Amino acid sequence: MKLLFCFKCNDIVKLPNPLLWRRCACGAVQGRYLEDGRHAEYTGDGCLLGINNGTFYEVIHHHHARRPIGREFTAFVISDHSEYVKKLQGEEKGP
Repeated sequence: MKLLFCFKCNDIVKLPNPLLWRRCACGAVQGRYLEDGRHAEYTGDGCLLGINNGTFYEVIHHHHARRPIGREFTAFVISDHSEYVKKLQGEEKGP
């Protein structure tokens, strides 16, 4: 799962379905998944965060099972140099 983080307003938003752009609360950063649903692009003063789906869904399973112990899941900052992310510049900017 990919999330968009804005350095200006500290908003975090989940990227929507492919081809739909999502903006942070202040509008300084926006992003979207590409058609393949795996690669993403974004523009603005922010970055993309990733959540390891396997560890996240395991925690959700424990939560629904009403297990009282807090659980951790894996999250990380996705590098602009990742093959799965493209940071758009200038002419390439989104809507």
